[in-house]
Amino acid sequence: MLTPKIFFQILLPFLLLVSCQKDKKIEVYIDEYQNLQDTISSIMKGDWSMESDSIRTVKKQTYSKQIHGLSTLENSKLNTEELINKELMMLEMENELNDIQFESYFLPINSEGGFLAGIVYDIQYTRTETAENRKKYIEKLQSLPAYLDNQKTVLKRA
Repeated sequence: MLTPKIFFQILLPFLLLVSCQKDKKIEVYIDEYQNLQDTISSIMKGDWSMESDSIRTVKKQTYSKQIHGLSTLENSKLNTEELINKELMMLEMENELNDIQFESYFLPINSEGGFLAGIVYDIQYTRTETAENRKKYIEKLQSLPAYLDNQKTVLKRA
C-alpha cells in the first residue's frame, strides 16, 4: 500500500521539479493538478480516510505554485476553452487554499454535509453484487467506529 510518507517522498520532488518549468502550457497545469488529485484519491481510497496534515501541506505548496504559474499565462494567448480551464482551476485551488488557511477541516459537521453525509453517501452507493464487494463493505462498516473516534478527536481539537 502506498503510505502518505512514501507518497510525499516520491511525489513532492516531482511536483516541485515540474512546477519550476518555465513557459508551461495550460495542459501541463491541468495534468499536474489531475495527477495530484488522483494520487491523493488513491491514498484515501478504501477505509474511512481523513485528509492528513501532510496532504494539506503538499496541496498548499502545489496549489500556490500552480496559481502563481497560471496567473503568469497571458489571457490573450489562450483560446476560450483554455481561459475557462485556467479560471476554474484557479478558483478551485484558491478555494482549497482558503479551506486550509482557515482550517475548515476543524468543522467536520457543516451546512454542506460534512463527514456524516459522506458516510451516508458512501454506504448508499456501495456496490454489493459480488462476494468480494460484500466482504469489503462489511470490513468498511467494521472500521466505522474507529473513523467516528477520529472525527471526535478532530471535534475536540477544534
